Amino acid sequence: MKTGDIVECLEFGMALVLGPVEVPAGVPEDDLEVFMTDPDAWPTEQGWAIQLLEEKNAVMFVHTHSLEVISERKE
Repeated sequence: MKTGDIVECLEFGMALVLGPVEVPAGVPEDDLEVFMTDPDAWPTEQGWAIQLLEEKNAVMFVHTHSLEVISERKE
């Protein structure tokens, strides 16, 4: 996946990939209270900034696993 690709976002429809970003990683439910009291300690992982094409052009930061590439940008 790369900037300029068109993707399908699980719940929101088609979107344009704007670029890579850091997003909060999932944490075990047992550890949730620790991270809620210290948000700076929350682990991150690479995700993507996307612009929705079907709903008001909203920009969202999402996890890679929630996207499916529909059309790749040609170099």
